Amino acid sequence: MTEPENRTLSDKFMLRLPDGMRERIKKAAESNNRSMNAELLATLEEKYPARDAFDQLTEVLVILNAMIEKRLEPQGGFNSRDIARFQALSDSIVADLRTRFPKRAATDKVVAAAQVLANDRIIKGQED
Repeated sequence: MTEPENRTLSDKFMLRLPDGMRERIKKAAESNNRSMNAELLATLEEKYPARDAFDQLTEVLVILNAMIEKRLEPQGGFNSRDIARFQALSDSIVADLRTRFPKRAATDKVVAAAQVLANDRIIKGQED
C-alpha cells in the first residue's frame, strides 16, 4: 500500500483547538523534531496508554478466581472438571506473570490473591 492509501485507513478525528494552542503544539513539535501530528499522538499515548499484557492477565485472574470461589460455595454451578480447568489456568497465568513481570507480580494484589487460593487448594488436597 502506498502512503496516501494508509492514511485513508486511519481513524480521523476533527478537533477544535482554543486560541493559541496550535502554536504551542507547533513549538513543542519543532523542539522534539517531529510533526504536529506525531507530537499530539505522543502526548495522547502518554496520557492514555494502551492496557498492557500484565493488566489484561490480572483482569482474567480476577474473573477466574471469582469463578473458583463461586464453585467453592454451595450451589456454585460448576462441576469439578470446570473448576480444575479454572484452577490450572489461574496457576498458569500466575506463573506467566511471575516470569514475564517479576517486579510487578511480586507486589500485585490480584497475583497474591490467586496464589493464596492456589495454596489453599494444595493444603486442602493434602488434608483429603
